[in-house]
Amino acid sequence: FSTAPGQSITFTPGVSTTYTVTATAANGCSDTDDVTVEVYDPPAVSLSAATYQLCDNAAPVDLLGQPAGGTYAGSGVTGTTFSPATAGVGEHIVSYTYFDVAECPSTAEVTFTVDLCTGISEETAAYFSVVPNPTNGEVILQNSSAISGRALIYVTDLTGRLVVDELQVELSNLQLPISLGHLEAGQYFLNVVKDGNRLASKRITKN
Repeated sequence: FSTAPGQSITFTPGVSTTYTVTATAANGCSDTDDVTVEVYDPPAVSLSAATYQLCDNAAPVDLLGQPAGGTYAGSGVTGTTFSPATAGVGEHIVSYTYFDVAECPSTAEVTFTVDLCTGISEETAAYFSVVPNPTNGEVILQNSSAISGRALIYVTDLTGRLVVDELQVELSNLQLPISLGHLEAGQYFLNVVKDGNRLASKRITKN
C-alpha cells in the first residue's frame, strides 16, 4: 500500500500483525519503521445468581460473575449482591463487565423480577387463584377460602402503574372475570386488598 504525505491508510487486521512503514523523501532518501497492531479476543463472560425471581422483602442474593475481577452494575446492586428491596418491584437488568485489556471489555446480563410481597400472608394468598394463566385476554379470580367482605381488586404493571381500574367486590365465593384484552403482552399483578391489607398479589402473564 502507498499513500501521499499527510494522508493515512486504514487496516483492519484479524490477528496481531506487524506492519513495516517505509517513508521516501523527494530526494530519494528513505527510512523504515515497524508498527505492531495487537488484536485481542473479547473474553468469555458469564453472570448468574441462585434465583432471578424474588419478593420485594427478600434478602439480597449473591451475584457470580466469571472470570472474577469484573464490575457489577444495575439497580439494586451493591458490591457483589442484588437487593430486591433496594431495586423495587419490577424487572431489573444487572450487568457484569470484565476485560483483560481495557479496550476489549465483555459484558453479561441477567434480568431479576421483583414481586410485591410486603404485607402478604403466604397462607392467605394461596386461597386466591387466577385462571387461565398465562392468558390471551380474560382471567377469572377465584377465592377458595372462607374470607368474606368487600375488597378492592385492581391490576398493575411491573412498575406499579394501574392498568385495570379498581373494582369493589364481595370476596365470598368469588368468581370474578377480569378482561386484560386491551393490555400489551407482558407481566402484570392482580391485587386483592381488604380493609387496607393486601391479601394477595398474583402475577399474570398476558400473551
